[in-house]
Amino acid sequence: MVHSLSVARLCLVQIVRPQTVSHCRLCSRCYVHIDHHCLYLYRCIAINNHRLFVLFTAVVTMSMLTFEYSCVVYLHLLYAGRQLFDWAVITDLFATCPMTWSLFVLNGMSIFWCLFVLHTQIAAISKGRLRAYQSYRERSWLSKRQRLMNIVNFLLNRSPDIRDEVSTA
Repeated sequence: MVHSLSVARLCLVQIVRPQTVSHCRLCSRCYVHIDHHCLYLYRCIAINNHRLFVLFTAVVTMSMLTFEYSCVVYLHLLYAGRQLFDWAVITDLFATCPMTWSLFVLNGMSIFWCLFVLHTQIAAISKGRLRAYQSYRERSWLSKRQRLMNIVNFLLNRSPDIRDEVSTA
């Protein structure tokens, strides 16, 4: 079967692709050192915005933790002098503040997802990898100091000191 291809939709890099360039089918663009296509931001995370993505994820995580803390302070003020884990307080909370406890629970679950994304990114960066999906669980042969220097260099927008390459075996 012969497929008709539009010249406007065909990227030159799809024909002759350097090893560091990948094509995103969702964006219909090619990127150097692409990490992933973020469906939350609806854009590709690549070499030009990878550092900003990691910082954005850290800021979002911190704001969610601040919200959790604010909820606990609010509940302590609302139920002053009473234990928050008392059954009467919990039933009263469900009856009178459904928005507070539901946002508290949903936000708490979102914190785990953000921490997972942040951990995955930092683990890959510490090994000098720009793609988080490259087997980050493999044991790193870099020392803790080398891994810390890779993170510092990444945050300062410099290339990593040393790369811990993924074994092909």
